[in-house]
Amino acid sequence: METSATDHKAMRDINQNRLLNLIRLNGPVSRPELATITGLSPATVLALTNDLISRQVVIEKGTANAPRGRRPTLLEIDSKGGYAIGLMIREHETVGVVVNLHGSVVSSLHWDLTLINQDAQQTIELIAERVEELITHAGFTRERIIGVGCAISGFIDSQHGICVDSWQLGWHDFELGRPLSERLRMPVLVSNNVGCISCYENLFGRGQAYQNFLTVAIGRGLGLGIVINGELYGGAIGGAGEFGHTIMVVDGRKCECGKRGCLEAYISHRGLLATYASLLKAEGYQQEEPTLEQLLHSASGDAVARQAFQQAGRMFGVGLANVVNLFNPECIILTGEGIEFGDRFFDSALQMLHEHTFSRLGRSLEVLREPWAGYESWARGAGALVLGRFLFAQL
Repeated sequence: METSATDHKAMRDINQNRLLNLIRLNGPVSRPELATITGLSPATVLALTNDLISRQVVIEKGTANAPRGRRPTLLEIDSKGGYAIGLMIREHETVGVVVNLHGSVVSSLHWDLTLINQDAQQTIELIAERVEELITHAGFTRERIIGVGCAISGFIDSQHGICVDSWQLGWHDFELGRPLSERLRMPVLVSNNVGCISCYENLFGRGQAYQNFLTVAIGRGLGLGIVINGELYGGAIGGAGEFGHTIMVVDGRKCECGKRGCLEAYISHRGLLATYASLLKAEGYQQEEPTLEQLLHSASGDAVARQAFQQAGRMFGVGLANVVNLFNPECIILTGEGIEFGDRFFDSALQMLHEHTFSRLGRSLEVLREPWAGYESWARGAGALVLGRFLFAQL
């Protein structure tokens, strides 16, 4: 049976992406090492890596030690070989970054940009204008840009670039990917914001050490990114990871999504403030509900505030135990604005997590807290999404 030219190209692309990923993970690495790892012939490895060098994606850097004979050249990813744009789109703010092939931010801009209640065409145009501004600010030609990634809260159909439901943005069945791609004349990927963070952790961050890990983002909302066998898991239509909308209290508080009893309604910023107000009322206090900043600063000397953080932390810990029992991860990476809740929240959460994990599932589980570095890190995740899809053949 003859192999068609299309089949041959597809196999070549698969092998080249495999080599590129191995160079990313192991670089600097020699061609003989790559041939040994992949089982490809030295001639195939040479041809494919030379093509990557000609495309300025890979560079030769130094030589390896050899017991005798010619010392093999070492290869690594060329950080300047291309760039991806990442956007974190929020209700009244958009953060944009340009990341290099090592996943590092080389340029960034923040805009006060209200996208709620805008018509679709105007929204596309506003976002496109910000992308053009970011490219100009970074000083790169458009040919150096691989694509654009958009991180959005809510339920995102990544395959079709559609925001199915984002209550924070007020977007429902809003198609962003295709029209923005047509306007910018470059590839555009759209994904849930926590999925973007997970993609960065998987490719460039602390998740590289694990094949199976979860990223949990807590703050304005509550989201979950899932990496299984080294790949980001999105579910049948991209809706996997709606951790915040798992039901914690039947017929409980009303959530932004319209349902009742969602975990997010108890431990997000809004949920924490509601718990504090409820506890104050139960204690007979009459005072205006504080802002989140006031609650964070008063917790050390306010017994009711401490109780609110502990109560929310315990509920969060039970939720974490549930996802550990479902996915059996090696590691959970905690991130988001809610990292600022501090030990008063997380000590209670970890206690409940370990009390409620099944059998031995929690015995070797690692829980890492990622310091909150602002929304630029979320935009960086959207850029990593582009790098993963177009360079390393990963979601």
